[in-house]
Amino acid sequence: MNFASRLLAPRFRQAGGEFLSPAFFNRLLEEQAGGGVAPKLFDQALAALVAGQRVLEQPQWVKLAGHTIRLGAADEKSAERITTLLAAAPFSPPDEAELGRELGLSAHELRRLLGALQGMGRIFRLEGDLYFLHSALTEADRRLQEYAAGREEISVSEFRELLGTTRKYAVPLLNWFDHTGRTERIGDNRIINR
Repeated sequence: MNFASRLLAPRFRQAGGEFLSPAFFNRLLEEQAGGGVAPKLFDQALAALVAGQRVLEQPQWVKLAGHTIRLGAADEKSAERITTLLAAAPFSPPDEAELGRELGLSAHELRRLLGALQGMGRIFRLEGDLYFLHSALTEADRRLQEYAAGREEISVSEFRELLGTTRKYAVPLLNWFDHTGRTERIGDNRIINR
């Protein structure tokens, strides 16, 4: 068992194998190693665990390989309410605070459910505490590729119009596409990668 596994495997077991944020993962590493762990050591430990297929790394989450999130009946009902609200305006979804008010859930409970939905791949969190359904990102990508058939780049304004949304949502979506490599920011525009 390597250094990273010795340090972190017990904590994953304590967490029931649930998804952990990299920030939490880093705190665990620092705690186990006695504090003061450099970011490079964290990156090396995480890379070793991923390479050894002991954990899977997803945007914003790290989980034990083979772990599956299952929601109980009450949580599934709340999760359905969340996804229904997100689906009502796929490119202009309510932010975290609006979801909490609409659903009457505590901030802790809402974050727990949003985290579970992220871990299940049903939603994605983008900057600004905005959550989008997987299907909304897929549809945005489809529209972007269709738009790219006759053009090589797109402005924020054009993308906003393409999705029928506002700048508040268009910019985080474009930043997501930059992160995934679908687009590349050049000045005020994005080059669309096919």
